Amino acid sequence: MSNLNEMYEKMEKSFDALANDLATIRAGRANPKILDKVSVDYYGSPTPLSQVAAISVPEARLIMIKPWDKSILKEIEKAINVADVGINPTNDGTCVRLVFPELNEDRRKELTKDVKKRGEDAKVSIRNIRRDCIEIVKKMEKDGEATEDDKKQLDDEIQKKVDKFIEKIDKAVEDKSKEIMTVWLTILRFMIDLKILSYRNQLQLFLMAMVDGLKKEIWQESLAIKLDAIL
Repeated sequence: MSNLNEMYEKMEKSFDALANDLATIRAGRANPKILDKVSVDYYGSPTPLSQVAAISVPEARLIMIKPWDKSILKEIEKAINVADVGINPTNDGTCVRLVFPELNEDRRKELTKDVKKRGEDAKVSIRNIRRDCIEIVKKMEKDGEATEDDKKQLDDEIQKKVDKFIEKIDKAVEDKSKEIMTVWLTILRFMIDLKILSYRNQLQLFLMAMVDGLKKEIWQESLAIKLDAIL
């Protein structure tokens, strides 16, 4: 059983890795998580940025970094550039700022596809661990450590664990996709409200979203499109 518990911990770590990975994907809004891996040279010692500065989000698309020691401002700026977070820092002499540019429609679609791929990769990892779990149970039965009934019970337990993590992965991917598309959907809703988009345009956009992997419910909620009037 200890070997199985280790496998379950691996499943948890695989999901945590995905969650942390998705958190670093910028969606046009300031997300301090992109700085989690930034390490600053603080008097010759590599130190996590969060330990040498206060990190805040005063505006939706702005991260402000105020070091306790202003003499390391240039080191912070350098560390962020080296970490390649995708945003150029600006140093005004008192703090370092990161301004998140608004993402265009094409970039949001690319990010959504990337998120989906990362989710699929995480599922593959979970299923590979399931395979290892099944081999452990087979060995337990062969070595006389588990009866046939024990094996069936453990197989059911393994499948339930896998189903749970697959569901969590799907939810994480859905939430991140929704976050990435939020601004674009808001703009579309505004255009629909002003009758800039015809029902035909709405249908085309809806079908595009379905192809991109977005769920029908997201569009209904975010755009308030009355599908019965379109379809």
